[in-house]
Amino acid sequence: EQYAIVVATPGRLLQNLDEAYSFRADGLKMLVFDECDRLLDMGFQSSIDAILGHLPPVGPGGLQCLMFSATNNKQLVSDRFQDADFVDVDPLRSSKTATPAALKHFVMRVALHEKLSVLWSFIRQHQRSKIMVFVSSCKQARFLHEVFRRMQPALSVYCAAIHGRMNQTKRMAVYYKFRSARNACLICTDVAARGLDFPSVDWVLQVDCPEDVASYVHRAGRTARLGSEGGNAVLFLMP
Repeated sequence: EQYAIVVATPGRLLQNLDEAYSFRADGLKMLVFDECDRLLDMGFQSSIDAILGHLPPVGPGGLQCLMFSATNNKQLVSDRFQDADFVDVDPLRSSKTATPAALKHFVMRVALHEKLSVLWSFIRQHQRSKIMVFVSSCKQARFLHEVFRRMQPALSVYCAAIHGRMNQTKRMAVYYKFRSARNACLICTDVAARGLDFPSVDWVLQVDCPEDVASYVHRAGRTARLGSEGGNAVLFLMP
């Protein structure tokens, strides 16, 4: 008996289910939603419902559906799947919070015109650490990376950027180099807030305030990963 695993975005999966005659899902055994809160809450809702219409029914003896996210929206899940079981994979996490107990949170009041100098000072003081810096736009990520790159060798750690304007080849090269680096600084947008597992990140700095609580949780979740000793999240807020 042969098995196959298909990994796809909702739009492309639905296109194949609608248009490709040989692409059949009759024998599908398991359906997995990664980052399910986004898939069910954003512009994918109609695509997800259409995909489910092509698949065998979810339930005992039929299709098994697994949904993963650090910030599950139980109401969105319950609206589509009756009698869903919710499981917390981190036994150390408090039932009242969405972040692990080993994650330490800090807030720094920083005026807008001081953000760059405070960030630079922080990185200089933590050059033996692995740091992720989140900003709100691709332009900011490019600017900070270029500034810090030109200030070498004052900054002796590997410094790189990941944002949505980079091609996939360059993005993957930076991803693997940052993963393997012991002391490094990665400047990024929210494109790196989900779905990327970087080992041993010591600090997550949110230079620009996230749009909502879920965005904060996913950014901060790049450190203190399951199985690690802990991590630190710093949020810059203007007075």
